[in-house]
Amino acid sequence: MIEYEKIPILKKGVVLRETANRKLLLIPEGYIELDDVSWDILRRCDGIKKLGEIIEELKSAYTGDPKIIEEDTLQLLMELKKECLLDFFSSGKQKE
Repeated sequence: MIEYEKIPILKKGVVLRETANRKLLLIPEGYIELDDVSWDILRRCDGIKKLGEIIEELKSAYTGDPKIIEEDTLQLLMELKKECLLDFFSSGKQKE
């Protein structure tokens, strides 16, 4: 079950980095090159916004089908969580 009130945040040691022509997710093992949409999703995972708020922002920012935007966002975030690169916490209980 997806908890839209949870707050997604990149784990310690995982950092977004933008160069002149690339958007990267720096991870302990190296990096992952991101497309523009993935970058936009992850830059919103600031440790403040709830998952539901992020999804609503993305639905407003893009003209695609809102259901697809939500599904794609959840798929990316759940994959990063599975790879231990992102975590979710409840408001007021940030993970280290």
